[in-house]
Amino acid sequence: MGFTAVAYTGTDEALAPFRVGDNETVSVDVTANDSALRDILMNVSVAVISKDETFGFSTRERQDLLRDSGEGLFQVQTDLTAIRASVGFAQARIDAVSTRNATEENGLLIARAALLQVDPFEAASELEAVQFQLQSLYTVAARMSDMSFVNFIR
Repeated sequence: MGFTAVAYTGTDEALAPFRVGDNETVSVDVTANDSALRDILMNVSVAVISKDETFGFSTRERQDLLRDSGEGLFQVQTDLTAIRASVGFAQARIDAVSTRNATEENGLLIARAALLQVDPFEAASELEAVQFQLQSLYTVAARMSDMSFVNFIR
């Protein structure tokens, strides 16, 4: 009975690819049950156990266990580097898509602001035109009913 049968409660299947953009997906094929990760866990565990006094290892046995676990850790370096590269490549793709999406979002926000932005000169001109029309309307209404502005407001 080993790690897979006793300790590992996860799945042997990698995560399904997930969408990071319109037409882009990223998949990470690494699980905790990967042989390189299991080997690292085993070698580190052996090194820790070899230092435990309750097991009663002799100095020679401790040295042998530490040497074997060190060699095992050294041998798994290539596989661990491959796992790191795979995860790093996925992270780089996610970062690239994230940056592109943020850039597109900023561009759209700028375009929307340009479409909705009010031109100050045009707004002032329209305000003056409305004020003139209001004054004209008051003047016409006052003359038609022979009223003053104060009477018109009441």
